[in-house]
Amino acid sequence: MAGVCRELIPQTLTLEQVKALEVFLPHIQVVAEHLADDLGEEDLLWPTAGLARVAKHQAAFAEALKWYQLALELSELRLGPNHPSTAGAINNLAQLLQATNRLAEAEPLMARGFAVFWQSLGFDHPNTQSVGGNYIALLQALGLSEPEIQAKLQALQPPT
Repeated sequence: MAGVCRELIPQTLTLEQVKALEVFLPHIQVVAEHLADDLGEEDLLWPTAGLARVAKHQAAFAEALKWYQLALELSELRLGPNHPSTAGAINNLAQLLQATNRLAEAEPLMARGFAVFWQSLGFDHPNTQSVGGNYIALLQALGLSEPEIQAKLQALQPPT
């Protein structure tokens, strides 16, 4: 089921793709809720992220939130709080909160995800750059000035 998620559930979905996934969704849910311990590191987050993406596409934001929160719990428990996959799970949750206009809740999560990517992958890694850009946009949406944004970014810089 993790392979199905990896292969058939892209970041953004079409109505046709969601319809084709309907037969798999109950099985993916069982894996996400009851069989995650049996998944390897590379497959751990695919079922929860896949279910969250489908829910988000259907504007079922509370359900998407549930799946992204579970993904973060699983990742922190199995991989640790400073693993790049945990940073991805944090970022997914933060982006959903941002998309549902919960900016104040999204900000500390996105800051944390950015910091974990920066520390684990380096500043120039594409994931770090992408999340960093998203974080800056979020801070701008919150009305922070350029000096305030720079101060927040500096505070997240890993020790050298």
